[in-house]
Amino acid sequence: MEPAPAPAPVVDGRSLRATGRTAHLNLKATAETREHIVRIAQEQGWLMAEVIEHAIQALNKQLERK
Repeated sequence: MEPAPAPAPVVDGRSLRATGRTAHLNLKATAETREHIVRIAQEQGWLMAEVIEHAIQALNKQLERK
């Protein structure tokens, strides 16, 4: 009788995509703002942090033109 195969290791999905983001950002937002961030992230295939990063880049470009 052969021994049963070892179970596959449990992989934490958060570790599948290394992003280099290590700083925490905890903030309060309106439900509407959160919904916008989540919708954009889902549509673009981004993390919520990436939505904020793109928004900051766009805002910086806009402010530089002033």
